[in-house]
Amino acid sequence: MVSGNPGPEETLEARTLRSSVMKAIDSLSEKNRVAVTLYYIDGLGYEEIADFLDISTNTLKGRLRRSREALKEKMLCIVEEEFSRHRLTNNFRREISKAIDELKSITILTLKTEWKAEERPINVRSVFNTAVEECGGEMYEYEEGYLSAIFGVRTFHEDVSERAILSTLEIRDRLAEHNGSLKFRTAVVTGMAEVRAGKYEPMGDILKSASHIVDAACDGMILACQTSYRLAKGRFLFSEFRKDDVHAYEVVNRLEHPRRLWEIDGLASPMIGRNREFAKLMGHVDRLLEGESRIVSIIGEAGIGKSIMASELRSYAKEKEILWLEGRCISYGQHKSYTPFLEVIREYFGINVNDSYNDKYSAKIVS
Repeated sequence: MVSGNPGPEETLEARTLRSSVMKAIDSLSEKNRVAVTLYYIDGLGYEEIADFLDISTNTLKGRLRRSREALKEKMLCIVEEEFSRHRLTNNFRREISKAIDELKSITILTLKTEWKAEERPINVRSVFNTAVEECGGEMYEYEEGYLSAIFGVRTFHEDVSERAILSTLEIRDRLAEHNGSLKFRTAVVTGMAEVRAGKYEPMGDILKSASHIVDAACDGMILACQTSYRLAKGRFLFSEFRKDDVHAYEVVNRLEHPRRLWEIDGLASPMIGRNREFAKLMGHVDRLLEGESRIVSIIGEAGIGKSIMASELRSYAKEKEILWLEGRCISYGQHKSYTPFLEVIREYFGINVNDSYNDKYSAKIVS
């Protein structure tokens, strides 16, 4: 019978591989090491890192490209040193070259439920699975009283933490409709995973941390680890939580006017090298004052500067005293029709996302 568990040789090889990757990263220059850490380990996007480091996205991409080349060279040198001291498997060199590309930033969601033995609870697993799938996640593992999901493995998204938190809010709302004694608590933890041939394995203590945090939570509480909080703090209302050795942040609710994903507190990045394109956009805004309408598309690869151009155009329109309303298209919003238009309507009428759909909506629209 063939066992699916790794043997001693494979376990040793995996540990050696991880150690070699971290040793190679430490050998990079400080600016390249910071870029690699923020992108591959912290899971931040191009624009967010560029704003944080006060550099252009092209400069950041150049640093990452040079870092990858340097890391591969360094890793190959480590391989040669290891071969001279140990007998390693034949595919070790190939695995070393792929190691960096196989690391992904993921977010784990863990739900713990409790109910009285004499009660028959609602289908919690069905509620959990539906909300997770709507936000782009997938079930990870299941055991009595616990449900877990993982975000960011099959397809990379810069907003994996936001997706996980949104699904927890949806789960909370749906479970709250149950009038029995069902109790639940949730944890959202962001970390790293190693992905090979479509299979993934969370690294470090991410699963242990999720269980530890969810056990510390109070009934009905959603707790996010510090990394998840930092990545999503502009999109939700948080409250700091401390209990024993747990330091996390409770997710209170959605923000009424969420911050854009690429914005960082206290930091701003100037628009560089887009004067001709921006002049055309300003011309379209000027024509609005003459009563002419326009539909404009800004299309380009990730990191090319679309968001900062839109931000500059918004500032220009406000200088001209033009009403500017925004609605965001989100990939996980495909189950909700007209999402960007709903955001525009909410902003225009001052409707909070937490308002009920009856009296508050009608009163605000009529006024």
